[in-house]
Amino acid sequence: NYINKIWNASRFVIMNLEGFEYSDIDLSGEKTLADKYILTKLAKTIEDFERLFEKYEFGEASRILYNFVWEEFCSWYIEIAKISLNGEDEAAKNTTKSILVYVLDASLKMLHPFMPFVTEEIYGQISEGTIVTAEYPVVRPEFENEEAAAGVEALKDVIRSVRNSRAEVNVAPSKPITILIKTSDSKLDAFFNDNVNYIKRFTNP
Repeated sequence: NYINKIWNASRFVIMNLEGFEYSDIDLSGEKTLADKYILTKLAKTIEDFERLFEKYEFGEASRILYNFVWEEFCSWYIEIAKISLNGEDEAAKNTTKSILVYVLDASLKMLHPFMPFVTEEIYGQISEGTIVTAEYPVVRPEFENEEAAAGVEALKDVIRSVRNSRAEVNVAPSKPITILIKTSDSKLDAFFNDNVNYIKRFTNP
């Protein structure tokens, strides 16, 4: 269920923070396409969540928030983050760790009204103090990149299509397959070639 999903995602983040403190968060480093995507999605979520919460539209606010945490952060970004975390580039690792903690921190603060005990428990493992008095997340326009977000959405469409095709013909995810991506958009074609590592990571071609 949802609580287990956020709990397991939080455990993954915390287990990968060896030697990394909350105060070490540094978002000034070079960011990957996935980094730009999740920061853009987070900014949009904070903006929409605040607007709906102020209008007392709690149901819609929680839906948008849950979708971001479940779909964008837990299901996609954490999986993509493993590429950097398992690599040899220490600068990239630190940037990824910073973004993981930054996004988890903001998500917990927004989730707190809906699941106070769970969020307080997790927050205490990544930061000092209590989430009740912590500074509320703010939109950081300098981190928004709509082009990167749109690009990742296109990659997600390809990955979903491959996964659906596997399921339709009963081919196991572990079995390598040949993938042919054809598009009449030259820019999109170049984009897929430039980011083929993401496609390989999730489709096992």
